[in-house]
Amino acid sequence: MRVGRSLLAGGFLFLAACAGPGAQGIPVLNGSGAVTMSPSAFAAFTAYRAKADPMVFALSPDGTQYYWQFCLAFKTECDIEAYMQDAVTRCSEQGNRQICRIFARRKAVVWRNPGDFKPG
Repeated sequence: MRVGRSLLAGGFLFLAACAGPGAQGIPVLNGSGAVTMSPSAFAAFTAYRAKADPMVFALSPDGTQYYWQFCLAFKTECDIEAYMQDAVTRCSEQGNRQICRIFARRKAVVWRNPGDFKPG
């Protein structure tokens, strides 16, 4: 019975270690609600979507802060979860330090109910 408990405890420790950066720091969530991108954020989003393998575009709720990443050609596998955590963290560390959320994964907008997000 002691061996079973040790294995079970070891399994929990292994799972906690594998949780990675998403388990700490800023939670990675899709944004929601109407948002209007600043002209620079919209230009960056346009450039992001033009990439061959865009990974993630993070945006602040006021549409001014953003950070995006694409899969580097020399990598054989791109871990979208790691890219998402990094983009949200870096975006949130800019400017007025709003908590950024995911606006797009790959080329799909995942922000819920973004409205007409283009600058006016």
